[in-house]
Amino acid sequence: MGRRSGGGVGVELILIDPPCISWRQYTLGLGDLAFEAPHGSGQLRAVFAQVFARVGLLGDDGDDVGEFRLGFGELAAQLGGHAGVDPVCAGLVAADDDGAAGHVGQEGGDRVLAHDVDAGLQDLVVRGTHHQIWQVNDNGGDGFPLAPSTNVGGGWLVEGIAPAGWTQGTPIPHVIGAMITTDVLVCEPEQEVAGTYAHLMYGRRGGREELISTARKAAWASLAFALRARAAVTVDVETRELDAGVRLVAATAGAGMFRPQLFLADSIENGAGFVTWLVEPARFAQLLADTRTLIGEWENPAEHACEGSCPSCLRDWSNTPFHPILDWRLAADLLDVLVDGQPASDRWAAIRDAAIRGVCDDFGWTVLDSGRRPVLDCGDGTRVCVVHPLEAVDAEIVGGVATAHGPALPFDVFNFDRRPGEVYRRR
Repeated sequence: MGRRSGGGVGVELILIDPPCISWRQYTLGLGDLAFEAPHGSGQLRAVFAQVFARVGLLGDDGDDVGEFRLGFGELAAQLGGHAGVDPVCAGLVAADDDGAAGHVGQEGGDRVLAHDVDAGLQDLVVRGTHHQIWQVNDNGGDGFPLAPSTNVGGGWLVEGIAPAGWTQGTPIPHVIGAMITTDVLVCEPEQEVAGTYAHLMYGRRGGREELISTARKAAWASLAFALRARAAVTVDVETRELDAGVRLVAATAGAGMFRPQLFLADSIENGAGFVTWLVEPARFAQLLADTRTLIGEWENPAEHACEGSCPSCLRDWSNTPFHPILDWRLAADLLDVLVDGQPASDRWAAIRDAAIRGVCDDFGWTVLDSGRRPVLDCGDGTRVCVVHPLEAVDAEIVGGVATAHGPALPFDVFNFDRRPGEVYRRR
């Protein structure tokens, strides 16, 4: 186990069984995202600057720079620094705001596959390879406070849980992680904002940005697990033999913004080849089509009836931390947006109408406009507009969207239904 102090904020990183490899800084295309990692095999240094930036972990700049650009069916690499360096390391970083484990990886070898899927208004960029995956838990960005043990064997203990006198010194926040090597597929939209829909998420907490970020993360997580469900059928394995989830990387739109990427991975160490088989362009395109068919079955009330997710669609024991945010409607809408540029239908009509009736009864609000984008009068001089979670209202979150009744603060239908108290508090 290795430990590394993370700059001036006293954050520590724990990695279980770190590999003895020489890390270098690389820049991944589609926004030139920088990922930094340590040089040399004998010292674990600040790793994964992208994910830990908010808690102060910064890497060593170094002088070995590689640039990967993913475009229309090809992967081009340019290297600087040492001659003969194999252009294989591009850090993949996961940020997880709810404390659930995310995944990070290091691309390697000649098995790297990258291609674009023609997705209507935007390209869906897909990458896959056999590489190291770091599974991290940063406790929602706060870290886990551990204090040095007074025992002869040393170690770190949770102060307050360990018996009195077993710890010494001031507790230091730690990020906990583990590493395996397996096959991984990552996909993302090439555009963070495309047409009237957006995929941006925000690091700020406590405001309306946090609500819409939660809804968008829910959409990407829901689609990830929908793809996993269908992929398991395609490769004829149990669902638990595949991992899925969402990771966040810094967006090009500005500081404090992130964009999501969903991933699929073989759950077995060293991989079984399932995901690298699926990442081939024709097979992945077929996976998208088959997933749409599967979601269509979930959408049919004669075949499937649940309010958001259940063991018959998106839930199983392995994705328990995601259960509160999974929703097949979000998965369906996101897949429609990625492939066709907009949702095929208004899947939220019944839920939105019921939620509006509830807040009007409980809060005394009044409906000014109905339909797919209803406007409500809160009775205190403010108005609320209920929008789709993926709708590109980012520039209007603070000042409000324009309506026939004046500016109205946008709240997404996902949170409006599930967290009306937070909508009331943050309006």
